[in-house]
Amino acid sequence: MKIFKYIASIILVSSCASSPVQQGDNLIAVNKIINTTHIKKPIRRSTADSKALIKKIENKMQPTLDDICIEYAIECNWEISQEVNMTFNAYANIEDNKKKIVLFTGLVSGVHYEEELAFVLAHEIAHHLANHINESRLRTYAGMAVGSVVGASVGDPVSGALYGGAMARNSFSVSQEIEADLIAARLLHDTGYDLIKAKMVLFRMNRMGSSYYTEWLASHPSGPDRILKFEEAINEIH
Repeated sequence: MKIFKYIASIILVSSCASSPVQQGDNLIAVNKIINTTHIKKPIRRSTADSKALIKKIENKMQPTLDDICIEYAIECNWEISQEVNMTFNAYANIEDNKKKIVLFTGLVSGVHYEEELAFVLAHEIAHHLANHINESRLRTYAGMAVGSVVGASVGDPVSGALYGGAMARNSFSVSQEIEADLIAARLLHDTGYDLIKAKMVLFRMNRMGSSYYTEWLASHPSGPDRILKFEEAINEIH
Protein backbone atom coordinates (compact mmCIF):
# COMPACT_ATOMS: atom_id res chain seq x y z
CA MET A 1 0.00 0.00 0.00
CA LYS A 2 1.49 3.34 -1.09
CA ILE A 3 -0.83 5.62 0.81
CA PHE A 4 1.44 8.67 1.12
CA LYS A 5 2.63 8.45 -2.48
CA TYR A 6 -1.02 8.14 -3.46
CA ILE A 7 -1.95 11.18 -1.39
CA ALA A 8 0.89 13.19 -2.95
CA SER A 9 -0.50 12.41 -6.41
CA ILE A 10 -4.00 13.44 -5.30
CA ILE A 11 -2.71 16.78 -4.00
CA LEU A 12 -0.86 17.36 -7.28
CA VAL A 13 -3.93 16.52 -9.36
CA SER A 14 -6.30 18.63 -7.26
CA SER A 15 -3.94 21.62 -7.27
CA CYS A 16 -3.65 21.54 -11.07
CA ALA A 17 -7.15 20.33 -11.91
CA SER A 18 -8.86 23.65 -12.58
CA SER A 19 -8.33 27.33 -13.20
CA PRO A 20 -9.42 29.93 -10.60
CA VAL A 21 -12.62 30.53 -12.62
CA GLN A 22 -13.38 26.82 -12.83
CA GLN A 23 -12.59 26.48 -9.12
CA GLY A 24 -15.07 29.26 -8.34
CA ASP A 25 -17.76 27.59 -10.46
CA ASN A 26 -17.09 24.28 -8.74
CA LEU A 27 -17.43 25.87 -5.30
CA ILE A 28 -20.78 27.40 -6.32
CA ALA A 29 -22.00 23.98 -7.46
CA VAL A 30 -20.77 22.30 -4.26
CA ASN A 31 -22.43 24.96 -2.12
CA LYS A 32 -25.77 24.28 -3.82
CA ILE A 33 -25.38 20.56 -3.14
CA ILE A 34 -24.56 21.25 0.51
CA ASN A 35 -27.67 23.38 0.95
CA THR A 36 -30.03 20.92 -0.76
CA THR A 37 -28.75 17.57 0.52
CA HIS A 38 -30.85 15.90 3.18
CA ILE A 39 -28.79 15.15 6.28
CA LYS A 40 -30.10 12.55 8.69
CA LYS A 41 -30.66 13.53 12.29
CA PRO A 42 -27.85 12.73 14.76
CA ILE A 43 -28.12 9.66 16.96
CA ARG A 44 -27.82 10.63 20.60
CA ARG A 45 -25.49 8.10 22.20
CA SER A 46 -24.83 7.27 25.82
CA THR A 47 -21.26 7.35 27.12
CA ALA A 48 -21.12 3.55 27.01
CA ASP A 49 -22.49 3.41 23.47
CA SER A 50 -20.05 6.09 22.35
CA LYS A 51 -17.07 4.24 23.80
CA ALA A 52 -18.20 1.00 22.17
CA LEU A 53 -18.60 2.69 18.78
CA ILE A 54 -15.18 4.36 18.95
CA LYS A 55 -13.58 1.03 19.88
CA LYS A 56 -15.41 -0.71 17.03
CA ILE A 57 -14.08 1.83 14.53
CA GLU A 58 -10.59 1.65 15.97
CA ASN A 59 -10.54 -2.16 15.72
CA LYS A 60 -11.89 -2.06 12.17
CA MET A 61 -9.16 0.33 11.00
CA GLN A 62 -6.32 -1.36 12.88
CA PRO A 63 -5.25 -3.90 10.19
CA THR A 64 -4.93 -1.13 7.59
CA LEU A 65 -3.08 1.07 10.06
CA ASP A 66 -0.72 -1.77 10.92
CA ASP A 67 0.22 -2.07 7.23
CA ILE A 68 0.87 1.68 6.96
CA CYS A 69 2.88 1.87 10.16
CA ILE A 70 5.07 -1.10 9.23
CA GLU A 71 5.69 0.11 5.68
CA TYR A 72 6.60 3.65 6.71
CA ALA A 73 8.24 2.77 10.06
CA ILE A 74 5.82 5.03 11.94
CA GLU A 75 5.28 4.60 15.65
CA CYS A 76 1.50 4.19 15.68
CA ASN A 77 0.63 4.34 19.34
CA TRP A 78 -1.90 6.95 20.35
CA GLU A 79 -4.44 7.31 23.10
CA ILE A 80 -8.04 7.90 22.03
CA SER A 81 -10.38 9.43 24.58
CA GLN A 82 -13.65 11.33 24.94
CA GLU A 83 -14.01 14.72 26.52
CA VAL A 84 -17.33 15.84 27.96
CA ASN A 85 -17.87 18.90 25.83
CA MET A 86 -20.93 19.59 23.68
CA THR A 87 -18.85 21.33 21.01
CA PHE A 88 -18.84 19.54 17.64
CA ASN A 89 -15.08 19.04 17.60
CA ALA A 90 -12.07 16.75 17.94
CA TYR A 91 -8.33 17.27 17.97
CA ALA A 92 -4.97 15.53 17.88
CA ASN A 93 -2.12 16.58 20.12
CA ILE A 94 1.17 15.47 21.64
CA GLU A 95 1.58 15.91 25.40
CA ASP A 96 4.62 14.68 27.32
CA ASN A 97 5.74 12.86 24.16
CA LYS A 98 2.44 10.94 24.09
CA LYS A 99 0.23 11.08 20.99
CA LYS A 100 -3.39 11.81 21.84
CA ILE A 101 -6.69 12.04 20.02
CA VAL A 102 -9.65 13.60 21.79
CA LEU A 103 -13.24 13.35 20.55
CA PHE A 104 -15.79 15.68 22.12
CA THR A 105 -19.05 14.11 23.23
CA GLY A 106 -20.89 16.78 21.22
CA LEU A 107 -19.36 15.35 18.06
CA VAL A 108 -19.88 11.68 18.89
CA SER A 109 -23.57 12.36 19.57
CA GLY A 110 -23.83 14.83 16.71
CA VAL A 111 -23.46 12.38 13.82
CA HIS A 112 -25.75 9.74 12.36
CA TYR A 113 -23.55 7.28 10.50
CA GLU A 114 -20.69 5.28 11.94
CA GLU A 115 -18.77 6.37 8.83
CA GLU A 116 -18.98 10.02 9.90
CA LEU A 117 -17.29 9.34 13.21
CA ALA A 118 -14.81 7.03 11.49
CA PHE A 119 -13.85 9.89 9.17
CA VAL A 120 -13.21 12.27 12.06
CA LEU A 121 -11.12 9.67 13.88
CA ALA A 122 -9.19 8.83 10.69
CA HIS A 123 -8.60 12.55 10.09
CA GLU A 124 -7.06 12.99 13.55
CA ILE A 125 -5.01 9.81 13.13
CA ALA A 126 -3.77 11.23 9.82
CA HIS A 127 -2.36 14.27 11.63
CA HIS A 128 -0.17 11.87 13.62
CA LEU A 129 0.73 9.72 10.61
CA ALA A 130 1.86 12.79 8.64
CA ASN A 131 3.68 14.34 11.63
CA HIS A 132 1.60 17.52 11.31
CA ILE A 133 1.77 18.48 14.97
CA ASN A 134 5.55 18.59 15.15
CA GLU A 135 5.72 20.32 11.76
CA SER A 136 3.31 23.01 12.99
CA ARG A 137 5.36 23.58 16.12
CA LEU A 138 8.59 23.96 14.15
CA ARG A 139 6.96 26.39 11.71
CA THR A 140 5.48 28.37 14.60
CA TYR A 141 8.87 28.69 16.29
CA ALA A 142 10.49 29.73 13.01
CA GLY A 143 7.74 32.30 12.40
CA MET A 144 8.17 33.68 15.90
CA ALA A 145 11.91 34.07 15.36
CA VAL A 146 11.42 35.95 12.09
CA GLY A 147 8.55 38.00 13.53
CA SER A 148 10.64 38.95 16.55
CA VAL A 149 13.39 40.34 14.33
CA VAL A 150 10.91 42.30 12.21
CA GLY A 151 9.10 43.53 15.34
CA ALA A 152 12.34 44.63 16.93
CA SER A 153 12.94 46.93 13.97
CA VAL A 154 9.81 48.88 14.94
CA GLY A 155 10.33 48.57 18.67
CA ASP A 156 7.90 45.70 19.42
CA PRO A 157 9.63 42.30 19.20
CA VAL A 158 6.99 40.54 21.36
CA SER A 159 4.05 41.44 19.12
CA GLY A 160 6.17 40.65 16.10
CA ALA A 161 6.97 37.21 17.45
CA LEU A 162 3.32 36.45 18.25
CA TYR A 163 2.10 37.60 14.85
CA GLY A 164 4.92 35.80 13.03
CA GLY A 165 4.17 32.56 14.85
CA ALA A 166 0.45 32.72 14.11
CA MET A 167 1.07 33.63 10.49
CA ALA A 168 3.50 30.74 9.97
CA ARG A 169 1.23 28.24 11.73
CA ASN A 170 -2.00 29.17 9.95
CA SER A 171 -0.46 29.50 6.49
CA PHE A 172 0.51 25.83 6.69
CA SER A 173 -2.54 24.62 8.62
CA VAL A 174 -4.99 24.64 5.70
CA SER A 175 -2.76 22.35 3.61
CA GLN A 176 -2.38 20.03 6.61
CA GLU A 177 -6.14 19.79 7.04
CA ILE A 178 -6.64 18.95 3.37
CA GLU A 179 -3.85 16.37 3.51
CA ALA A 180 -5.38 14.81 6.64
CA ASP A 181 -8.74 14.58 4.85
CA LEU A 182 -7.13 12.83 1.88
CA ILE A 183 -5.23 10.36 4.04
CA ALA A 184 -8.45 9.72 6.00
CA ALA A 185 -10.35 9.08 2.77
CA ARG A 186 -7.83 6.49 1.65
CA LEU A 187 -7.72 4.90 5.10
CA LEU A 188 -11.52 4.59 5.23
CA HIS A 189 -11.67 3.19 1.70
CA ASP A 190 -9.04 0.55 2.47
CA THR A 191 -10.92 -0.29 5.66
CA GLY A 192 -14.17 -0.80 3.77
CA TYR A 193 -16.14 2.26 4.87
CA ASP A 194 -18.60 4.09 2.62
CA LEU A 195 -17.01 7.45 1.72
CA ILE A 196 -20.34 8.96 0.69
CA LYS A 197 -21.70 8.44 4.20
CA ALA A 198 -18.42 9.61 5.72
CA LYS A 199 -18.69 12.85 3.74
CA MET A 200 -21.90 13.76 5.58
CA VAL A 201 -19.90 14.96 8.59
CA LEU A 202 -18.37 17.67 6.36
CA PHE A 203 -21.86 18.74 5.34
CA ARG A 204 -22.86 18.99 9.01
CA MET A 205 -19.83 21.12 9.84
CA ASN A 206 -20.47 23.40 6.89
CA ARG A 207 -24.05 24.05 7.99
CA MET A 208 -22.79 25.01 11.43
CA GLY A 209 -21.01 27.93 9.81
CA SER A 210 -18.25 28.21 7.24
CA SER A 211 -16.79 30.79 4.91
CA TYR A 212 -17.62 30.40 1.24
CA TYR A 213 -13.96 30.64 0.21
CA THR A 214 -10.88 29.73 2.21
CA GLU A 215 -9.72 33.00 3.71
CA TRP A 216 -6.10 34.11 3.80
CA LEU A 217 -4.34 32.81 6.91
CA ALA A 218 -7.38 30.75 7.94
CA SER A 219 -6.52 27.70 10.05
CA HIS A 220 -9.00 25.45 8.19
CA PRO A 221 -10.27 25.34 4.60
CA SER A 222 -13.79 26.61 3.95
CA GLY A 223 -16.59 24.04 3.95
CA PRO A 224 -17.23 24.09 0.17
CA ASP A 225 -13.49 24.04 -0.60
CA ARG A 226 -12.92 21.13 1.76
CA ILE A 227 -15.85 19.14 0.36
CA LEU A 228 -14.75 19.84 -3.22
CA LYS A 229 -11.29 18.41 -2.53
CA PHE A 230 -12.81 15.42 -0.72
CA GLU A 231 -15.02 14.77 -3.77
CA GLU A 232 -11.91 14.85 -5.97
CA ALA A 233 -10.26 12.33 -3.64
CA ILE A 234 -13.29 10.01 -3.85
CA ASN A 235 -13.19 10.18 -7.64
CA GLU A 236 -9.47 9.37 -7.70
CA ILE A 237 -9.85 6.46 -5.28
CA HIS A 238 -12.73 4.94 -7.24
